[in-house]
Amino acid sequence: MHQSFGCCSLLSKNNHMKKTVLLATFALLISFASKAQFDIGQKVISGGISLSNSNSTSTINSSQNGFTFGLNGSLGKFVSADHLVGFGISYNNFSQNQQFPPNSNKISSNQIGLNYYSTYYKTIAKNLYGFITWSAFGNYSFNSNNTTSNGVESVQKGTGFNLGFNVVPGISYRLNKRVLFNATLNNILSASFTSSKTTYSNSTQIDKGNGFNLSSSLSGGSLGNIGIGFSILLNKK
Repeated sequence: MHQSFGCCSLLSKNNHMKKTVLLATFALLISFASKAQFDIGQKVISGGISLSNSNSTSTINSSQNGFTFGLNGSLGKFVSADHLVGFGISYNNFSQNQQFPPNSNKISSNQIGLNYYSTYYKTIAKNLYGFITWSAFGNYSFNSNNTTSNGVESVQKGTGFNLGFNVVPGISYRLNKRVLFNATLNNILSASFTSSKTTYSNSTQIDKGNGFNLSSSLSGGSLGNIGIGFSILLNKK
């Protein structure tokens, strides 16, 4: 048992060390890099859409299906040759339906988000740029949980918001004149304040909660917070 624990501990330390080395390497590249040279006034758009669906059944006449939808987009502008600022918007929805006669459960969760971001670029090599982005964000969420148990229906509804900021370093490669490929190490530093409220259809009880969270992706055991995407450079008018 002692040897097994020591192995897992070593793996965790190695993963943490990999992240630290990756971040240190990125910082070193940036320190020797020169200023990027983008066109002042040029606009940049980026966005994405995600869809997923899941279904499952069992031998006891129960079933479950879920659907997730996400949409995001941003518009920025270079205010100097190496400084991009802009705004982003996002929407995410998750729904799930569980049937286990005579009972059932339906869940719906929605989140709308807005953010302001500021990105600084530096040239590492031809068509290769390092960057760091900080952003301030706000999200509003609303959800419902509808449960039927032995013919009795109950509904739980919740609302909430969170405000915060995060810091994201990354690397961009210019595929052509108009397209950038981006790789990011998300949420190196993230801080947020959250407030929530929950009501119940069969009770006068109201639950409220507030919290503050400060976190870093470096504290995790894997590099699962790496993200990839594309940005489009628009023609300057």
